[in-house]
Amino acid sequence: MASGLRQANHHSNEAACCASTGRRRTASLAAWNVRDLRRALLKLRDERLVEAYAERKDDILDEYVFPSPEGGILDPDNLYHRYFRPVLTAAGIRKIRLHDCRHTSGSLLLQNGASIVYVKEQMGHSSIQVTVDIYGQVIPGADVRFVDKVDGVLEEARASEEQKNAAHQSASPAQVPQNRETAI
Repeated sequence: MASGLRQANHHSNEAACCASTGRRRTASLAAWNVRDLRRALLKLRDERLVEAYAERKDDILDEYVFPSPEGGILDPDNLYHRYFRPVLTAAGIRKIRLHDCRHTSGSLLLQNGASIVYVKEQMGHSSIQVTVDIYGQVIPGADVRFVDKVDGVLEEARASEEQKNAAHQSASPAQVPQNRETAI
């Protein structure tokens, strides 16, 4: 994270990592998101450094990026009830789970042409099968492309058969002799 700030995992109280594997992973953000996030984190760091220096502290390495009001780890349930739900209400959006934002992100990526491999990596899934099981229904044209591909193969076979038939019909028939002597 921004220098001087650390990110924490609520459940393990360790440096932030992927919940299921314990390893760090990265997620892509649009350039404007990165700029805005960097600007906000630098501002937050500067404000906290000023406060720390006023309290005669040398650094803020022990502070969390998103602390609870008491300064500890922010409990996800408190985040949801204190911040997320009021934002939803103010925006006129029906009540959803915070995790639904994750599914919305994955769905929008796929619907806008992202590869299933990219979405797997962004979501941190253990395999592509997990991603397909969750998001397979939103992959645009997945079934249509398969049907179109089969139709294309069948159409090629039909056209090939028609060409063979046309070539066979245009060939001049073998000449049968008219005056044949018959031996009896």
